[in-house]
Amino acid sequence: MPIYEYEHIAAKGSDCEDPIETMQSISEDPLSVCPECGNPVRRIVSQTSFAFPIDLNPDKTSKQGFTTYRKTGKGTYEKAGGEGPNTLSAGDD
Repeated sequence: MPIYEYEHIAAKGSDCEDPIETMQSISEDPLSVCPECGNPVRRIVSQTSFAFPIDLNPDKTSKQGFTTYRKTGKGTYEKAGGEGPNTLSAGDD
């Protein structure tokens, strides 16, 4: 079961931690109140404990339908692979 983190929206109880960690099934609804103090809480995005390998090789990304750009200056990028425009700049619409 995944561990979800919640933070208090306004006040928290004197004995409460922030953030709150709780183990919940993926199919369970998010908590709306703190189980300790009863004050409102919201789920927050937390850091994962795993990472996916990312290969941004222009040849591989273009085979998957993506366009890869390399930064060539302040606000300007040049296509490295794929089917997009040859250049992008901050002034482009």
